[in-house]
Formats: sequence, structure tokens, C-alpha cells
Amino acid sequence: MSELREIGEILKTKRLEKNISISDVQEFTKIKSYYIKAIEDGEEDKLPDPVYIRGFIRSYAEMLGLNGEVLLQDLKLNKTREYNVSAMIKEKSKVNTDIRRSTKKIGRYIAIVIIIGLFIYGFYSLGNFLGVKIDGHNNSIVDNNISAEIDIGSVDKKPKDKPTTDKSNQSVNLGDLNAPTAKTEIKQMSKTADTAMYQVITDNDSYKLKIDIVGTRCWMDISVDGSSVYSGILTTGQSKELDIKSSSTVKIKLGKASDVAIYIDGQAVEKANVPGIYWYVFTK
Repeated sequence: MSELREIGEILKTKRLEKNISISDVQEFTKIKSYYIKAIEDGEEDKLPDPVYIRGFIRSYAEMLGLNGEVLLQDLKLNKTREYNVSAMIKEKSKVNTDIRRSTKKIGRYIAIVIIIGLFIYGFYSLGNFLGVKIDGHNNSIVDNNISAEIDIGSVDKKPKDKPTTDKSNQSVNLGDLNAPTAKTEIKQMSKTADTAMYQVITDNDSYKLKIDIVGTRCWMDISVDGSSVYSGILTTGQSKELDIKSSSTVKIKLGKASDVAIYIDGQAVEKANVPGIYWYVFTK
């Protein structure tokens, strides 16, 4: 068995153990599903240059919580065959050349437009300047007309009466201040290597679920009562907030749990320092 096929089987087995689909891997790693399957099947001829293969394996392993560097130690790839990446590089060079040519043309057009604009501006500026010199004796008339239109005496200098506040009509409902604040309690029901299950107890009809990215990035899938409500990648500083009915069951699948902090009504949930896939389940 080739080293690549052996690595592929390790990755595939781990993926299936964690109930992760190839689509999930593609979403998190941005590796095309075609290449993911080729890695799992050990089909080197369907993969690009070795440097890309190693990068793919490293990212894939990291998502699963495995050490990619250890997996790659004994990997030997065929460096004599031609890889598809050469054609990709040629195509990219052609595209870059076309872009440079288009940019030069656009630059020329912009320069011409600027020159024409400056010429028109100069022409009108010169015309305005000459008009002021010729009709300069009319300026005083215009100024007088403007001054005449301003009636300083018409300005009402009397300060407006400040609205009075009738304090007798103001009242404080002490009953509202003394009303008990609804409390939310989080109880851990069980915990395994890749799943933590919690019970959310609240007096309210709903609670607020907040997910913060405290690391670099994390792919996640959130489902409520079996229906997916969000699937995507959040990066540093981003967060996701949801209002959850207290009777609902929430399942959160994280691609890199160590980069995530979860809060229920402002209360921090125990952080999972797991580099790979991890599940959080919240139920009533």
C-alpha cells in the first residue's frame, strides 16, 4: 500500500468516526471535494503538485484534530510526473498578462479624460475672471442688495421659554423595580472526547446563544430541532447570535473548537480546547 493511500485511509476513518461529510471538509478547508476524495483513495494522479498535496493533507488533518506533520513524515510522492498545476500556472500567467494590458488601456483613457477636464475647468475659470473685471462696478450693487435683505432687527433675541416639567405627573412603578430577574442555569449532562451535552434551564420562553471567535477562524454548523440555521466560517472578532426557544434542542458542530467561546444568556460555557471537530448540544 502506498504512503498516500495509507494516509488517506487514516483521514477517512477519522472523518467517518466524527460523522463529518466531505462537504464539511471542503467548507472548512476550502479544498475541493474532488481532491479530498483523491487523497482518501490514494489517487496521486488526480492531485496537483506535491507541495499542494502536503498542504491539503496538513489542513485536512488539522480539521480532524490530527497532527499533519507526523502524517507527512514518511510520505513520498512521485516527482517525475507532470502535474496539472503547470497548466494552471500558464493559464494564470496568460490572465495576468491580459489584465496588465487592460490596465494600461484604462490608464490612457483616464489620463485623456483628466486632461480634457482640466482644459474645460481652465476655460471657465478664465471666463469668470474676465467677467469680474468687466462688470466689477456692479459688485457693490449686489452687496448692497444682499445687505438690505438682512434685517438685523428682525432677529428675535428673546430666549425661548424652556418647557417646564411637571414633576407631579411623574411616577415610578416600584413594582417593576422589585420584579425578580429571570435566571438561566446551564448544567453539564455529559462530556466525551468530542461532544459536550448541556441542559439549559430558564424561566423565559427563550434564551440568547452567542458564539465568539477568540482564535483565528472556525467553520461551524448550527441546527435547531434538526434544521440547519447556519453553516459557514467565522474569523477573528466575528460572532454569531441566535434567539433559541427554551423548548428547543440545539446542536453545534465546530471545525476548530479551541478558537471558539460560547455564551448562554451571557454565561460562558466551558471551553473545549480541541483543535479538531467538536460538538455542543443544548437541550431543555
